[in-house]
Formats: sequence, structure tokens, C-alpha cells
Amino acid sequence: DQDSATVSAASGGGGGGGGGGCTGCAFINHPKIFIEKQVAAAFVNPGATTTYTLIIENKGDKTAENVRVVDTLPDMFFFVPSLEKTQTWDFGDLPAGASTSTSYTVLVDPTAPNGVYENTAVVTITNGTSPYNRDEDTASVEVRNGTIAEGVLLAIGKTVSPSFTNPGTSITYTVTVQNNGKETARNVTVTDTLPIGFLFTEGGTEKKVFPLGDMGSGEITSFSYTVQVTDAVPAGFYINTAIADADNAVPVTAEAEVEVRVPQVAGITYLPETGPEDNIPAMASLASLILIAAGVISKKKKELHDARIRINFLANHTHLRG
Repeated sequence: DQDSATVSAASGGGGGGGGGGCTGCAFINHPKIFIEKQVAAAFVNPGATTTYTLIIENKGDKTAENVRVVDTLPDMFFFVPSLEKTQTWDFGDLPAGASTSTSYTVLVDPTAPNGVYENTAVVTITNGTSPYNRDEDTASVEVRNGTIAEGVLLAIGKTVSPSFTNPGTSITYTVTVQNNGKETARNVTVTDTLPIGFLFTEGGTEKKVFPLGDMGSGEITSFSYTVQVTDAVPAGFYINTAIADADNAVPVTAEAEVEVRVPQVAGITYLPETGPEDNIPAMASLASLILIAAGVISKKKKELHDARIRINFLANHTHLRG
């Protein structure tokens, strides 16, 4: 497939219509769109393919409407299988605190000269205000023409989605390994040791070795796995490293970083719990106020009654004199 997309939300509540919130974000009362672009390998040979990943997030506290990403490739690069230079993705609305991602394959022209090639992906939304309604990110890859290693030369890339999450949720890592050498890489493995408090969903361990077998010249292998972020993980940024190795190769590494945000509820104050005995002073004070108020009312009623008597007396007295 040319590309695949996933959508996830970092916070458990809220969502559509802007009713949710970006957990751990500053409340800014509008959407804030963000994009990150990653490339699977740092270099590629002419005539080969490489994989890009786009991660789009709404870091505001209102729904981002009509999210659109446009990516225009550099010269000598083409989308697969269309062989077009520009591609557009429409992701619809993205709730506050949510993220979406897509990966796609790009072909490098066989005649591409040596050099570093950069391209920029731009994300826009139709609501919000500048600069929060637009973002861009650039990824670069080096083309090495005619420099295929005589032996085995491994390359590795690693991505994570979403790039931020809460304790008690899960995230997905994707690792891509490529053999850029002329010879077959024997018994290729990828070893991943997770940060403290992160556990592989399958097996429940912090470390895992993924056997990939032999990889021929130019061969690419990509795989994904899910990791659980336990409830005890504090807020912060967590980096973990994947190591690709083979019996006849030098190990190479790739890192991916994820941010953990601990949900906080703003504007709520919890009063201490009280029992019946704790309410006695308050009840006594209330009773006193009631008695005082009753006394004031009674006094006012008596004054009003006396005033009416005086008025009636004067009225009658005046009538008799007349």
C-alpha cells in the first residue's frame, strides 16, 4: 500500500466539537496544529526506496477543523506507486489532544546524484489563528551514488506513534532495517530496551530481541510493536534505542522519543471530608443566625403594628374635631 493512517487520542475524555482537552497542554482556547516528519533511513542508494512517516497532533484545546497535509518531494524523488511529485492528505477534524499519522514510500530516481535531499511537509487547518493554524517540518536523506559497501552495511530507523501519551495507555513503535551493502547480512537482530515503566504488550518485559534472519543486499524489513506505559510513569520525555546487528555487520542504532503527560484537572478544589461532629459548630452558628433574624423580624413587626395604631388614632381624632 502507498500509505496507511492511524488516529489516536492522548487523553481519555473530551473530543469532538472542541469539548475535550489536551492533557498536559497549556489551555489556549483554540486549536494548535503540529507536524513531525521522519525518514526510516539516513541514506539511500539511487533506484532504491525509502519510507517517510508524518505525525500530526492537535496540541490546543479546541478541535482542529479540516486538517490537510501537503508534501512536495525534491527533485529525483517520486511517490510510489503514482510517481507524482506532490501528495495531499485530508484527515478531517482532529479533536483536542489527538494525533494522526501516515507512512508512505518514496522512490529515488536511478540517476539521482550524490547529495542530501530535503523535503518539507506542511499541515494547515481552516479554524484557529496564526501561527497555530499552520505548521511544517523537514526531513532529509542522503543519496549515495555508487557507494554500496563491499560487505554488509546496516541502516535502521525508528518512529513512535503517538508522540505523546498518558500513563496507563499504549504506544506503537515502528522499526525499519535496511542492508545497504553488497553482501547478505547474516542473522540480523533488533534489540530494544525500553525505559523504566514501559513494558512490551506481548510478554510484559522491558527488553526484547527481534530476529529478522538473513537480509540480502538492498533488502528492507519493517515491523511494529505495541508498548504499555504503566500507571506509575511520571510526566517527562522518554527516549529508547533500538540496535540492529548481524553476525557480519557493525551494529547501528536509532532512537525514538515519546512524551508522557500526566492528566490534571484545573479549577477544581476538593474540600476536606467532614463527619457529623465536625458540623456541630457550623450548625450552632447557623441556628444563632436564624434566631437573630427571627428577633429582628419580630421587632420590625411590633414597630409596624404600633405605627398603624398611631395613624388610626390621629385619623379618628381629626375626624371628631371636624
